Amino acid sequence: MDNNRIDIYLAGDSTMAFNTNDRAPRTGWGMSLQQFFKDEVKVHNYAQSGFSTRSYQRSGWLDRLLYELRAGDHVIIQFGHNDKHAADFRPLAHTEVDEFADNLRSWIKRIREIGATPTLVTTTIEWAKDGLHEFASRLAKYNAATLAVAAECGVKCVDLNSAAYERLSRLPMAEIHQYYMATSGLEDAANDYCHLKDNGAYFYASLFVELCRDQNLQIAKYLK
Repeated sequence: MDNNRIDIYLAGDSTMAFNTNDRAPRTGWGMSLQQFFKDEVKVHNYAQSGFSTRSYQRSGWLDRLLYELRAGDHVIIQFGHNDKHAADFRPLAHTEVDEFADNLRSWIKRIREIGATPTLVTTTIEWAKDGLHEFASRLAKYNAATLAVAAECGVKCVDLNSAAYERLSRLPMAEIHQYYMATSGLEDAANDYCHLKDNGAYFYASLFVELCRDQNLQIAKYLK
């Protein structure tokens, strides 16, 4: 173990996760994050496609992450996309807002007990062809819960969703679409305005970094 290394762990869903070449050009924004940090920082991407706070916890992925943590590490947590799914559509992922908030509280407590620092992040934006996805209001409840839990527990929260909407909503929809898999040319992704291409991943990662600097987060001192 390198005691001089700064370790940052990512916990989230497919919008953050590492994607293998067979899924190219799909790219989680966590894949673009390493380049913004100094050489002594290592970003560990533990985000998993299709997972909600409930399934991430029940599958053992949370325990795997916590097992690797040591005092002084950082954990960046971003969930909501899969938590919001209806119980009759994605029963294993579906998480009511109250349970979602309780999960975040529990994770914050466990991370702090190790001596690591949790940071919450609101979700990326899910669009439709002509504007926000019809589930935007449902997703907003989970982002509001993320912000509320952060305030309650005294942890930092990067409101990536609001900042991204403020930037992207100025653009024509055709330009926004260029960040998403819908414009990848893949037939099975023709209506995918949720998952990102590499340029979309870079957009969100660079915006996250900008917000970390603006909010003077602890991890900002490790940025290039």
